[in-house]
Amino acid sequence: GLVIGETYLRKNTPAESELARYRISDGKLTIQFCAPKTVVSHLEKDLTVSLPQSLAASLSEITVEVATGDINIVSVSADTVDIDAASGSVSMQSVSARDIELDLAATSLSFEGVTATRRIKINSASAMLRMADTKTEAFEVKAASCDLDFEGSLSAVELDVTSMKAKFTLPDGTLSDFDGDFTNGEITLYLPEAFDGFEADVDGFANSFSSDFSTEKRDEEYIYGNGRAAISVEGVIGKLDIRKILN
Repeated sequence: GLVIGETYLRKNTPAESELARYRISDGKLTIQFCAPKTVVSHLEKDLTVSLPQSLAASLSEITVEVATGDINIVSVSADTVDIDAASGSVSMQSVSARDIELDLAATSLSFEGVTATRRIKINSASAMLRMADTKTEAFEVKAASCDLDFEGSLSAVELDVTSMKAKFTLPDGTLSDFDGDFTNGEITLYLPEAFDGFEADVDGFANSFSSDFSTEKRDEEYIYGNGRAAISVEGVIGKLDIRKILN
C-alpha cells in the first residue's frame, strides 16, 4: 500500500504541528510540509512517498512545489509531471510521462532513463542540466544561464537562453528542427555518421560554425546531404559545432 515516511534532520522529536499533513480525496494525494499556520524556521526533513507498483505505473499527475530541497522521483509513470523548485536539486530515474514541465530558479537537474512522449519544458534562472538516456518529441529550455548535457532521442529543440553551453548527443538521427537563440553561447551537436542531412543557419554578430560533415555554403546557410533537419542558431557571440558520432 501507500507508505509516507518522514526523517527529521538535526531534531529528534518534532512537535506534532511540525509533522507533515496529507489527505486523499477523489484519487488525489496532497501532502503539506506541516500543520497550517505553523511557523518553522530551521525545520529540515526528508519525506519519502512509496507507492504500490500498480499505482506507480498509472498516475495521472505528479506535482511537486518546494522552496528549497532535493527532489528525487524514481520508477513512476504519469500523464504529466510538474515541478516548481526555487533551489536544490531535481533527479528523475526511470520516469515516463506525456509532458514534463519544470520551473526552476537555481537548481541542478539530473535525468536518466526518462521518457516524455510529447514534451519536456524547462524554465530556469540558472541551471545545470544532465540528461542521459532521455527521450522526447519536443525539448524546450528558457533560462538566463544554462549548462546542458543531453544524450538521447528528440525531434525538435527550442532554446531561449542568455548565456549557455550545451551539448546534444543524438545517436538515433531523429532530429528535425533545432532553434537556438542566445546572447553568448556554445552549442555542440553530435549526430550519427549516417545522418541524412541538415541545413544550418548561423546568424549573429560574431558567430562561428564548424562541422565534421562536408557542407556546402549557400548565402548564410550550410547544407549537408538532403538538408532535411533545419538547424538555426542566432546570437551575438556564439559557436555551433556539428560532430559525427563515430561507430
